[in-house]
Amino acid sequence: MFRYFLFCAFFLACFFSGSGLYYLCCSSRCSSSSGIWKSQALSRDQYEEISAFCQNLPSSQQHLYVQCSQGFSLQKQLKFDLAEKAFSRVADEIENNALFKEEVMCGKIINAFFLNALDEMEARLSLFEKSEPRSIYLPLVQALYAYQKKDYSKVPELLSCWKENQAENSSFWLNTNFQVLFADFFFDHLEAHSLIETGRFCEGREILNQIVKALLKREHEWNTKAYDYTMLLLSRSYFLELISLESESVYPDYYDMISFYLKKIHILELCPYAQLLPEQEFISTVVEHLFILPKQRRASSMQILELWQHHYSQPQNQIVVEALLGNINTNLEDAVWFCEELASSSGLNCLRQALVGSLGAVLSEKVKSTQNLEAKQSLKLLQVLEPNISISKKLSLSLAALQDILLQDDKYHTKLRDYLGLWEEIQSYDIGRQQLVHHLVEGAKELWEGGGKDEKALNLLRIVLEFTNYDIECKNIVFLFVKQAYKQAMAFHAIPRLLKLGIFIKETGISPISIREEDLANFLEDAEYLFSHGEYQKSYLYCSWLSEVAPSPQVYRLLGFCLMEEKRYQEAWNCFLELPPQEKLRNLKVQKAMALCQKHLSKDISLSYKYSRE
Repeated sequence: MFRYFLFCAFFLACFFSGSGLYYLCCSSRCSSSSGIWKSQALSRDQYEEISAFCQNLPSSQQHLYVQCSQGFSLQKQLKFDLAEKAFSRVADEIENNALFKEEVMCGKIINAFFLNALDEMEARLSLFEKSEPRSIYLPLVQALYAYQKKDYSKVPELLSCWKENQAENSSFWLNTNFQVLFADFFFDHLEAHSLIETGRFCEGREILNQIVKALLKREHEWNTKAYDYTMLLLSRSYFLELISLESESVYPDYYDMISFYLKKIHILELCPYAQLLPEQEFISTVVEHLFILPKQRRASSMQILELWQHHYSQPQNQIVVEALLGNINTNLEDAVWFCEELASSSGLNCLRQALVGSLGAVLSEKVKSTQNLEAKQSLKLLQVLEPNISISKKLSLSLAALQDILLQDDKYHTKLRDYLGLWEEIQSYDIGRQQLVHHLVEGAKELWEGGGKDEKALNLLRIVLEFTNYDIECKNIVFLFVKQAYKQAMAFHAIPRLLKLGIFIKETGISPISIREEDLANFLEDAEYLFSHGEYQKSYLYCSWLSEVAPSPQVYRLLGFCLMEEKRYQEAWNCFLELPPQEKLRNLKVQKAMALCQKHLSKDISLSYKYSRE
């Protein structure tokens, strides 16, 4: 028996001397029930009452008292796992003993509350309701359970019932433990929070304002955490009321209030902030409403975003990024405004960087899929966020990607022109641009060699020259391609291609291709051979090309004969007019041909005159 008394004396002496006297009940657990804690010491009167209570116990019960004391002591130290073991040992011994039963059962329920063990709390509460239905602490633990279960509508009434009856037959032991364990305003915060969650905003704010008044008037010892938590609950109340409103006209006032209270928070940890203002719901709503508000009333919303970046260790920037990207197509002006605000705010630098990264990825993707309008929008926002950003890499496409665009594009290369327009906007004359020119010329080569897409290939080369403003380097690259294509066409006598290349050379002003005299003579012989064998159309093509690259009387004469055979008399007549006068006078074939042309042309003129008269 003596050792029990000795242990009790030692235990109480520890309290009185201070080695268990003060507890910074500042929970590191992320729990909505953790609340704001305080340090609490036992007064001399409390010590003497507990000491007297211990001495009056029978020796058989002093052991249970020590075990209970140990459980409550561990609770005060926030060691709820160890307290659970201590209370469990007592519970096993007092199964049929009324002494300490209420205290132990309450202690175990409170343990489950702080351990977030909702199922365990429910089971223990059920036993407590059956065992101690008249306990004045029953409404209290029921309120704690309802709060933990987020059954907020029951909490205010249960707390009110407990407060009304707590003076009747209360356990000094439990009361003392509650004073130490629960912080100032803990139950006020619970009640206010529950009222707010059930839409009773004014009632909840009234309680919170009373807490603020008590703290500011020093009616209680100043508690920064209690003050911060109150500010957060006030912010929560205005946010919940905001999202319940239908009128958008009052949104600015509510965001002003939310910002006002959030700015008053000093050192609040992430945990309650994240629970009372859930990041996904809160920030997505702020951004959604941001573009609804008049521009002159958006300052509070931007301040809220800065506070969000400050209070969260790892803000989910993607919430804002996705909201902005979804708004670009419908409201580019607001998106530009938002990017300007980000660029000018040092408190939103991390968000700005996240948006730059996402917009860069979007730009690359839109470029690859030739969604050029969307790409231009992304480019515009990037230049607002980071004026000196290098865009070339994001605009660059692989040769394979470019070839896909070229193959799927129309013959005028509409998509490609839009794509190159992006380069024009950034005026990038760097290596990336030069590489692009090489890729495009390679693309033209693929089209040319693939066959059947000659016009598309040559149109692409025209676009390349326009894109580079016909700079010397680009003209040289194009010239080398044309020269090679020209030689191949001559080697295979691909006259239609030679004609197309000839037109391209004239229109673009690149250097003409030099052709040897013997090659020209061979082509003329081929034309004459074809004509003599009745291949007038083929002979005509040869002569047409020769008339462009090396016009001569022989070429014009043969070309005229070919046109005569095709009954294209006007064109034939024009060819014969190109002949020297002696040729027209001395060559009987030419004279006959010209006479025939004149005859048919006269008929055409007469018919034309006749039809016009009718």
